[in-house]
Amino acid sequence: MMPDWMQTIGKATPTYLTSHMINLAINNRPLPIHDMIGIVIWTIIVLALIVALMMLVKKSGESNDVQGTAE
Repeated sequence: MMPDWMQTIGKATPTYLTSHMINLAINNRPLPIHDMIGIVIWTIIVLALIVALMMLVKKSGESNDVQGTAE
């Protein structure tokens, strides 16, 4: 059995939240709004990280172009 703190973290992951909602839907039970909010929050975090990474890559590419023309 996992420690309580690890279970708490595990239950906040998007895979757990999605699995929990699928199980409830299969059993015709109401979907908890906090699970849906959790998935939306994870989606926003991942999209923000992707945008930040794309900006870093673009900025890195621009600085490499400037260095290449200076030589």
